[in-house]
Amino acid sequence: AARKVIIWDFYTGNKLRVMECGDSVRGVALYCKGAHERIASGDLSGKVTIWDALSGDKGSSCDKLHDMQCGGPVHSVAFSTDAARVVSGDESGKVTVWDASTGTKMCEMECGGPVLSVAFSRDGTRVVSGDGSKKVTVWSVVDLGVLT
Repeated sequence: AARKVIIWDFYTGNKLRVMECGDSVRGVALYCKGAHERIASGDLSGKVTIWDALSGDKGSSCDKLHDMQCGGPVHSVAFSTDAARVVSGDESGKVTVWDASTGTKMCEMECGGPVLSVAFSRDGTRVVSGDGSKKVTVWSVVDLGVLT
């Protein structure tokens, strides 16, 4: 099983960085803006990891900034547009919003089935999730309520 996150050079096809994860990786997200490049990964052990994509020597691993534990295997991760938060969706039916700078859980919402996909709205006030019960839910992360 692939227990790695790999950063590839798009032009040469060479591996630039390889990060070892606790279990098979199901979800990855990349944030690149200015001097900040972050990677979030979610794996089958239920762990979400945030990596500093600019750290380390070429060919080595990136620095691990935070490990956060979810309620079940993680299927999807996404950054907010400012990279201040990360959202994860897991097998236990939970959508979790994390503070990306500290790794602290900010809020958690329950879905009707395993969460297969998550995303932030452009303005960062909403999270959308798709789950195994064929339901798409829009969550307000301002007042932590379901919008639709």
